[in-house]
Amino acid sequence: MPNLFLGFPVSRAAFAEVAGRAPGHPWPFEDFYYRSHFESLDGLLIQGTNGGSVYLGDTYLALIIVPGAVAVASFKKKPSYSLVPLTWDKKRTLSFRTRFYSTVDSSMEAWLGTGDLKFGSGIGLYFKDGILYARTNKSGANTDILIEDFGLAGFDFTRKFVIKLTPTVDVKFYLDDILVATIITNLPTGSTNANTTAWFELKNVSTTDAGNFRISYLDIYQKA
Repeated sequence: MPNLFLGFPVSRAAFAEVAGRAPGHPWPFEDFYYRSHFESLDGLLIQGTNGGSVYLGDTYLALIIVPGAVAVASFKKKPSYSLVPLTWDKKRTLSFRTRFYSTVDSSMEAWLGTGDLKFGSGIGLYFKDGILYARTNKSGANTDILIEDFGLAGFDFTRKFVIKLTPTVDVKFYLDDILVATIITNLPTGSTNANTTAWFELKNVSTTDAGNFRISYLDIYQKA
């Protein structure tokens, strides 16, 4: 006998599937899911040094670098405890929309991802000398694939990114809903850096560099 739900017959299996998902989202309640539109900086680890700063706008969070010193601006989302064990051995998805721009010749560096894209394990994007790369990192060994070359004579781009990890298989990178790269090497495994669910960092390479990175939303999902 089907359940009657809002006047329509619904099977018990279908009802259980819908009831087990977060309202408005496709993820089941038992999975790890974090979303932010940056109404505040609560729960984020913020760093700004030597002219680097983190600014909360009306509809975005900005990492800002001004000329004058080698500066860093960054934020991390790093839960101290999660009911869902955070690991690279489960499917994980990171999505965000960003605007990144500089009005001067610039060799800015940026790391945008989940985990540690510099020295540890993680997946995401790496930006340097006007070139944007898809990146996987496993224990400090990385694989990079060029996605776009914006050049050094100033740049201004807005993009939506979705990055999907299938453990031991691949990481797929989508730019504005189009698959632009697939990486099958240096895939992170285990739990190293898996609790750093987001790490976004902007750095200037020389004291004359200046840039601004804005992010309007952040979604992080991991299968339980």
